[in-house]
Amino acid sequence: MNTVEIKNLTKTFGKITALDNLSLNIEKGKITGLMGADGAGKTTLLRTIIGLLVPDKGEILTLGFNPVTQKDELTPLIGYMPQKFGLYEDLTVIENLTLYADLKGISLAPCGRGIKGEGSILNKMLEFTKLAPFQDRLAGALSDGMKQKLGLACTLLGNPEFLLLDEPSVGVDPISRKDLMQMVREMINPETTVLWSTAYLDEAHSFDTAVVIDKGRVIYEGKPHDLGATAQEFEDKVIDLMGGYKQEESLIAKNYEYTDILPSPHAGEGGTKCRVRGQSEFYTVEADNLEKKYGNFYAVKNNSFCIQKGEIFGLLGPNGAGKSTSFKMMCGLAKPTNGTARIMGIDITKDPEKARSNLGYMAQKFSLYGSLTVRENLEFFASAYGIKFKNRASKVQEIIEVFGLKEYADQKSEELPLGLKQRLSMACALIHNPPVLFLDEPTSGVDVLTRRDFWNHITSLAKKGVTILVTTHFMDEAEYCDRISLFYHGETIALGTPQELKDKARAKTMEETFITLIKESEKE
Repeated sequence: MNTVEIKNLTKTFGKITALDNLSLNIEKGKITGLMGADGAGKTTLLRTIIGLLVPDKGEILTLGFNPVTQKDELTPLIGYMPQKFGLYEDLTVIENLTLYADLKGISLAPCGRGIKGEGSILNKMLEFTKLAPFQDRLAGALSDGMKQKLGLACTLLGNPEFLLLDEPSVGVDPISRKDLMQMVREMINPETTVLWSTAYLDEAHSFDTAVVIDKGRVIYEGKPHDLGATAQEFEDKVIDLMGGYKQEESLIAKNYEYTDILPSPHAGEGGTKCRVRGQSEFYTVEADNLEKKYGNFYAVKNNSFCIQKGEIFGLLGPNGAGKSTSFKMMCGLAKPTNGTARIMGIDITKDPEKARSNLGYMAQKFSLYGSLTVRENLEFFASAYGIKFKNRASKVQEIIEVFGLKEYADQKSEELPLGLKQRLSMACALIHNPPVLFLDEPTSGVDVLTRRDFWNHITSLAKKGVTILVTTHFMDEAEYCDRISLFYHGETIALGTPQELKDKARAKTMEETFITLIKESEKE
């Protein structure tokens, strides 16, 4: 029996065909993973299945209902979590759960007991999400992983027959991603159907069925294991189905020119000796006992490291570990409680403007101007970073071409898919050819082909001498780093090359390493 039956579905937006004569059946009681590149049609498909979008052609039956003409009958049977789930950030965890329960007409308390009484739905949700210690915290103050768990809990209220999750694990660390899947499997009924879209192909083997779509068409439907026994085999096969990946020389790196102001070790201000490791080398980036304290809470504590010219240095850690706070302090966007950072030898607390002139920064959250087009954003940042007017137009056009943004150049950035927003953010960070690049989860929500393109640019830039500090939740990307600092509760718990960390954890993969070292730290 099928929960969803789709025949010859077509949906267009102007000249763009989002769904192209697509046919698909989704089996009842299974967890189906929906994978594909940015713009492949995943979100459009989900929205069409539940009646938020009306197809141009084709037929859909969802739980036996026509989602267009019988939407009122269908909606109460569905739980839908969009990419940006609407948590109320000025309400607490409990207040959000209570509000969504009220909206769905659900009582959170067993008969004759309070909402926090034994056996209550609220207690069950707090237990599964591990949010009980944070139940009175404002949703806006939660880490990304916690927010996703709370959003999923709100979506699960009422035991929907059909659960649709649009990339629920974007920006979530490996431990929290496993928690999300476990939470879904343990809280749904055996007859519940789940459709889970994702940008993480290593999640494929968590699903009962895998569906891969490309350019609005289904290119694979079946068991994940039939495409590959391991995550890497699955990823490689999906790339083959999508037309393959051809690595070409990074045009950004090829044309990358900057003034290398780092002098010889005998010079003065341009370079600062790294006192942390006690060596006589000079470093382009230093974190010197950085601390950030909010009341009695340390977001970052005694954070020290040094990065050499041309090195790719990774900051890894769970959501809320302090990675982004460290980034903001090192960029001069947040004032350290103690300590300092130096960019090309310049103290970020003493001369933040001069230090930032040597830095390209890509924030974790999309922070560009949504009402401006892609081209206008690039022009603005080219101007802000001091690119001369006579060179500005050619530089903007070059970066549009390199990052594959030509088709979207005149589109407002707020209308772009998540992956294209990330691509534009990185383009803006690189437009002035900085000698130091800070990338805070640059590939979050980005499909596998675009991720490989991103890392082709990153590794090529490092070879040209650009110093790169990067955070990521993709453990396969951690292998590209020369060294890694594993962060937990605001402190470094392990530092070394990927292989050194794997040896320390006695693990074969970086994902196993991450989970093992975090759990060992919790026991100490």
